[in-house]
Amino acid sequence: MVDSWALLDTIPVDKSARAIRMLDNRCFDLRGFAHEQFKVVWKQLVHLDPDEKTLTINQSLKDEFTNMDQAIIVLKAYKELDATAKRLAEDIDDIILKPRTDTQGPLLSIKVTKVCVIPSHLPTLIHWLMVF
Repeated sequence: MVDSWALLDTIPVDKSARAIRMLDNRCFDLRGFAHEQFKVVWKQLVHLDPDEKTLTINQSLKDEFTNMDQAIIVLKAYKELDATAKRLAEDIDDIILKPRTDTQGPLLSIKVTKVCVIPSHLPTLIHWLMVF
């Protein structure tokens, strides 16, 4: 997407301004559509259930071609990685940790099943833990 916009910018305006404007609008619409589709996939990769107070992080999905590595690339491309990491940290704190550290409420447990830290993700994980 970004490359297509860069290529559109190289075409002289006097050649066909209307066609360029139409292509630019179409590119913008497609980018928005792709972003909305990605949000759905991200919610399947990283699923927080406030009612059940659970968090599920999937490395990949059966019916989708996007995995966690690709999702991080998309977040970087949309310049949303930091905001998404911050929101995830806040959600984990609010939904997972705070209810389990409330001394007045019922005691909730934390159950971790199948932890897999990919070496390429380790610097990102350490960064998130240090920042948040």
